[in-house]
Amino acid sequence: MKKAFFLFIITSFNLISGQPLSRAVTYEPSPGRFGDNLLSYIHAKWVSYKNNVPLLYKPFVCSDQLLMHEKEMHYAMHASQFRKTKVLDSDVLDDANGNDPTLYIVPYFPESEWERGAGVSFSGGVWPFFQTGWNDKKFIASLSSVIAPKESLHFQGLPKDKITVAVHMRKGGNNDTPATLTQFPLKFLPNDFYIEQIKKLYELVGCRPLYIFLFTDDNNPGQIAENIAAGVEGLPIEINYRKDGNCDTANVVEDFFALKQFDCLIHSESNFSFIMSHLKDYWVSIYPSSFYKNGSSYVYDTINIKQTPYPIYGNPIPEQVASLKDKFRLYTDSPESEKMGYGNWNHFEDGEYEVVIKHFSREGQVIVDAGAHMGDWSDLVLQHTHNNCRLISFEPVPNFYNKLCNRIGNRAEIHNKALGREEAYAIMNYYYVESEGCSSLYERKVLNDIPVKKIKVPVTSLDSFCVTNKIDHIDLLKIDVEGAEWDLLLGANDMISQRKIPVIQFEYGGTYPDANITLQQVYAFFASRGYAVFRITEDGLIHIPQWRAELEDNHLSNWLAVLD
Repeated sequence: MKKAFFLFIITSFNLISGQPLSRAVTYEPSPGRFGDNLLSYIHAKWVSYKNNVPLLYKPFVCSDQLLMHEKEMHYAMHASQFRKTKVLDSDVLDDANGNDPTLYIVPYFPESEWERGAGVSFSGGVWPFFQTGWNDKKFIASLSSVIAPKESLHFQGLPKDKITVAVHMRKGGNNDTPATLTQFPLKFLPNDFYIEQIKKLYELVGCRPLYIFLFTDDNNPGQIAENIAAGVEGLPIEINYRKDGNCDTANVVEDFFALKQFDCLIHSESNFSFIMSHLKDYWVSIYPSSFYKNGSSYVYDTINIKQTPYPIYGNPIPEQVASLKDKFRLYTDSPESEKMGYGNWNHFEDGEYEVVIKHFSREGQVIVDAGAHMGDWSDLVLQHTHNNCRLISFEPVPNFYNKLCNRIGNRAEIHNKALGREEAYAIMNYYYVESEGCSSLYERKVLNDIPVKKIKVPVTSLDSFCVTNKIDHIDLLKIDVEGAEWDLLLGANDMISQRKIPVIQFEYGGTYPDANITLQQVYAFFASRGYAVFRITEDGLIHIPQWRAELEDNHLSNWLAVLD
C-alpha cells in the first residue's frame, strides 16, 4: 500500500512539475466511429489505472465534447519526451529504465470474442487481447468521471409509470457499406431479434408496461418503429424514436448519454452501447454473443441477459386477509420469519389446508386446481366445501388423470390437459419410475439420471378455457405445475388483469431455474396487478411488502397472491 501511495505521489509530482515522465501509456486510434475509439481509450485507461502510470490522451471523433478532453494529459504535449515506444499485448508493464523513457501503446482490439476470432487485426495478424476491469467498481467510477459530457445535455422526459427501455440498433447509416453489414452479424442485428428480446424483457420485468426508445443510426427510424410495433402488437408497449434529423453523424454524444437514463438496455455488440452497458447497472441488459447461419439468415443462439436487483414495491395487506388475523398468524418479512414456510410437502402441515383451503375456499365458489396430480388438494377442497363448489381440475399426465377421475370424478370437472400460454401441444417429461410428482413440461436438471418418458399432452390457456366455458370469475386458483407457472400466468393474464381471480396459490422452487423463470418476475407480475404477495407457513402468512433479492433461493415453498 505504501509503495502504491509513493508511486502516486511521484506520478502526481511529475504531472504538476512538468518533469520528464519515465513511462506513460497511450492507445492506437481506431478507424471506426465514436464507440470504437472510446473503447481504445478505455483499454489504455485500464492499463494506466492498473499500473499507476499516466495516460496520454489522443483526441478522437466527438471526444472534445467530453470531460476527458479537459482532464487528461494530451498526447501531443508530452509524446516527444519518450525515446522508446512499446506496443502492448497485455495489461502488465515491464520495469522502466529512468534513462530510457518508454511510451506504451495499447493497440485497438474488440471486446467481442467472435469478432476477435473471425477477423484480422489492423496490423494483419491476430487481435491482441487482455481482460479489462469491467467489474472493478473503482475503475468504472474513474471512467465515469471523465466519460461525461462537458455541457449539460437535455433528453426528453421519460414516463414514471412504465419500465423504460433503451434499444440501440446499429443499422449502418451512411457510414457502413453493405459488405460491413454482412461481415459483422453481431453488430448489425435484424429487427426480429429486437422484437424477440423486447418480448423477453417484458416477461422478465413481470409483464409491466414498457416505454421503448429506439436509438439508431438509420436515416428512417420511423419505418423501424412501425416494424417493431407490429411485432409486439397487443402488449402494453409504447415505442418512440427521434423524429427529426436522425443519422449516423448526428446526436452521437447526446444519444450515448441518453442511454444512461433508462432502466433497461437491449443492444448489439456495437461498442457504442456495449460500453454503456458496463458504465451503468441496468435492471436488465440483453445482447447476443454468438450465432450460426441457417440458410440466408442468422440464428442468435447465445443471448446474454444481465439482471441487477431493482425496486419492486408490493401492495398492502388486503382487508380480506387482515380480517382473518384471529384465524391464523400474520408475519412480517423479517429475519425471524426468514426460514419459515419452506420444504414441506404435506398439505396439512405446510399451511395449504389450515390457512388457504380453510379460509379462502367456501361453498358455492368456482375453484380451479391446475396441476391436480392425484387429487389430494382437490379432495381437501371438496371435503371442506361439503362437495358444494364448482371444482375444475386440470391434470395432463394420463396416469395421474385416471387416478384423479377414480377419486373425485363424480364430484368435480376434470380435464386431461395442461394449462399454459395458448392452445397447443407440448411434451411432458414423465418420470415414471420414481419422482412421478416431479413430471414437468420442462426437463428437470436434478433428475437427469432417472428414466423419463416423453408424452405429448394438450395445452390450453385459462383465458381461453374461461371464454369457451362462460366462466366470468374464479374465486380461488391453485397452481402447482412444476415450472410452467409463468406460462400459466401469461395464459391467464386477461382474467388476472381484470381482477376476476382474487386469490391465487402458487408453488415456487427448483423447477423455476429449469424453466428459466424467476420468483422476482412472478412477484412483479402480481404486484403490478394489485395483488399483495405472501409466503405460506404452517400456521399463517408472511407478507412480502417489497421484493428483495434474498427471496430468490429456489427453496420449495407455497405462496399466495391476494387482491384487495
